[in-house]
Amino acid sequence: MRTKVVGVLLGAVLVCASVTGCSTESELVDEPAVAETTDRSPGTTSTVSFNVGLSDLPDSRSRAVGVLGYTELEGGFWALYDTEPGDIPEGTPVVAVIANMGELDISACSLEDKLVVAEGVMSDGASARMAEPEIIVDDIYEVPDQ
Repeated sequence: MRTKVVGVLLGAVLVCASVTGCSTESELVDEPAVAETTDRSPGTTSTVSFNVGLSDLPDSRSRAVGVLGYTELEGGFWALYDTEPGDIPEGTPVVAVIANMGELDISACSLEDKLVVAEGVMSDGASARMAEPEIIVDDIYEVPDQ
């Protein structure tokens, strides 16, 4: 019995460490980021411009663009912030909280402090987090430098 308890606790510590294992420091930024990239849709080569913020997509989906960062408030959460890539200053406005970052097939740490695009469905449920809005993401990727 003691072995099971120790195993479960060790597993919980490892999961927490993988989610919160990245660190950030603050730096002040005045202007929001804007980026351009090639459309990721198959068979297209058009250039798409991503402005930081939320926008609607077809089929009741949304796109959130911002700099990915981790906040330890209320148990911790990943969010996109309205700032330039790099360290996220304290008090930076939240574009959207990513409700399901731990369920995605990508390491959040590999995208931390980078300008990213997150596409999914806006959550309409109540949140225990101190930041809103929340997006349930099914695709997240870095905006490449152009």
